[in-house]
Amino acid sequence: MERFGSHAPNFFVHSLDVELHNDLALVTGYGGLMIYDISEDVEYLNRYLQGGGRGRPVYNCSAHEDIAFVTARGDGLYIVDISAPDRPTLITRWQLQDQSIEDAQYLNDLLVLSAHGDGLYFVDVSDPNEPEVVSRYDEMTNCWELASDGELLYVADGEGGLVILNIDDEPEILSRVETSGTAIDVKVSGDLCAIAAGTAGVDLFDISDPTEPILLSTMNTPTYAGHIGFDSDLIAVADWEEVLVYDVSDPEEPILDGRRYTDYRAMGVDIRDDSVFLADWSKFIGYTYGEIDGADIAFSLRRIVPPNDEQLDTSLYVYNYGQQQLEVESITCNAQRFEVDPDRFELDSGDSVEVSLTFQPSERSSYPLRFRSNDTDDPTTSITLEASGGLGVGDEAPDFTARILGGGEYRLSDNRDRIQLLIFWASW
Repeated sequence: MERFGSHAPNFFVHSLDVELHNDLALVTGYGGLMIYDISEDVEYLNRYLQGGGRGRPVYNCSAHEDIAFVTARGDGLYIVDISAPDRPTLITRWQLQDQSIEDAQYLNDLLVLSAHGDGLYFVDVSDPNEPEVVSRYDEMTNCWELASDGELLYVADGEGGLVILNIDDEPEILSRVETSGTAIDVKVSGDLCAIAAGTAGVDLFDISDPTEPILLSTMNTPTYAGHIGFDSDLIAVADWEEVLVYDVSDPEEPILDGRRYTDYRAMGVDIRDDSVFLADWSKFIGYTYGEIDGADIAFSLRRIVPPNDEQLDTSLYVYNYGQQQLEVESITCNAQRFEVDPDRFELDSGDSVEVSLTFQPSERSSYPLRFRSNDTDDPTTSITLEASGGLGVGDEAPDFTARILGGGEYRLSDNRDRIQLLIFWASW
């Protein structure tokens, strides 16, 4: 994949997802609803931001005609007029009492909302100024994201797997099928349905008979399949450190046919024809999928962390995915001690080379390992060498005190000689 456009906003972003609507890309995150014109390139138009300053985070977005439905979990739903995409304006903000809204899908003149363990809500938005709940369907496990083929509703129902519903009259489950992992995103193309299942990868189902979906294959992605895009025979995956493209023209034997390490974190993705659009945490990037006429550099690793700030002797592979010869002119790093072999080389199309590294961190937390080459879209690219400053295997954990949610304090030293399980978590 070759980058054809990129935008890094000058405001706090943390982009989380992207949805394509006509010639627009609707990007959600801590930067609000950001709108891009993708008719020719990647052109930032404007954004809708609730609350001023850093604003309030929004998580997903779908659109119908000139209205965007932007979900903000506990903060509810923002209905935004995007008829003038360079001047998005709020129509109304609407909340379900004590509910968290994850996603929205317009279908059969109703807006369907997923509300995790509280199920699905069907909302009349014929007057977008006054949304009104028509019904609720609570026979769900943990609704995440939604998709539609224009007739049926497809739900990524967390631990409940893939659920297919007919909502013509009363909501009716046509089928429920187990997925390889927790179902968190869903996309439909023709007779195929793809489910992003986190660390389990991406499941692909035959839905030609929606009452009996058939699992055709599972794409075991390298890290964490959080969001997907699906167009025709191509599935794009936001897989934490990489954006991937699978060719599913043979759905029983998907082929990983494109991959690109990202600058930050691959959070959300969508695909149209041969264009892949990525919400990359602090950037929005457009890639062209297909053969690259020039040279194209790629790596087996994008982050190396030595244990306990010790000297590290390791290696990585450098690949040339382009059609022309890759010429690496220099490899540099400003670490206290750094050696590389070879420090310059040439690679024919499709070839690779093993590069040996010696790295000694000092007082800094990270060091860019920079490669200068004739890559057509990334003439200077880097790998991060990090100084962990942490503990090595067998080291004794330092004592600490922390507050307990139920009240009181926890001190590690009070529990010596007992097995301790420490859970670190975050929530967006």
